[in-house]
Amino acid sequence: MNQAKYTIELITDLFILIRDIDAPDCPSVTNDADRVVKDIHLNVADLSHRHVYYQDSMGNIDELRQQKGRFIGFGPCSEQQRRMLTEYLGVGNATETQSQ
Repeated sequence: MNQAKYTIELITDLFILIRDIDAPDCPSVTNDADRVVKDIHLNVADLSHRHVYYQDSMGNIDELRQQKGRFIGFGPCSEQQRRMLTEYLGVGNATETQSQ
């Protein structure tokens, strides 16, 4: 089965910001959220004390809510958070990956 492809835009002590690549024949990050969160936790960074924010294939920025690397749902960002994360997306040094 194909897996979501995304770029890791920013990793901090408080959060990780990713962007959905919207690759053909692959699910979106939204539709593969369980696997994406697990992959980030196991292969990129410990999520015990971090939030995971993502820009979806439509350009919206929201949170992939998780607990210790297990996806538990979607959460909205405040307008202030969206502005800040959008600024980071304009500057980022992205690393492409796909969920495992």
